[in-house]
Amino acid sequence: MYWIGLGAGDVHLNVSSPGWAKHAWSNFFTPWNAGSEVLIINQPRFSAKPLLDAMVRHQVTSFCAPPTVWRMLMLEDLSQWKLPLRELVGAGEPLNPEIIERVRGAWGVTLRDGFGQTETTAVVGNPPGQPVRPGSMGTRCPGTRWS
Repeated sequence: MYWIGLGAGDVHLNVSSPGWAKHAWSNFFTPWNAGSEVLIINQPRFSAKPLLDAMVRHQVTSFCAPPTVWRMLMLEDLSQWKLPLRELVGAGEPLNPEIIERVRGAWGVTLRDGFGQTETTAVVGNPPGQPVRPGSMGTRCPGTRWS
C-alpha cells in the first residue's frame, strides 16, 4: 500500500504476467489490504489502445506497469484518454525523465518509480507525496534494512 499509494475506493490496474511475484503483490495482496478494487485485463499480446479504452471504461484511479509498457504507451497521445487517475507507478528499472514528463503533461499525475524482487517485494521507490527526481527509483521503503 505504501509505495503504490492505494486506498479504499481505488480501481487499480497492474500490468504484469501471472508468473511474476509483482502480479501477486499488485493484483491481490496490496489492493485487498487497502480495500481497493482490482481490474485485470487479459491481453494475449499487449496493445495500448484497448488497454487505455478499458481504463476509461472502468475508471481506473491507480495504474502500475513496467517500463516496457510505459514506452509502448508513449506511442499514443495519452491526452485522448480522460481518466480519474490518482496514482501512477512503474516498476523494474528507472524510467526516462521524458516519459515521466509526457505522462504528467497528458494526465496531470506524476509517474513514480519503484523496484523490488520476488523475495522482497518493493525495496526502493518514490512514495506518494514526495518529490520525484527523474531517473531515480527513490529511497528505501519502510521495513527495508541494508546490511
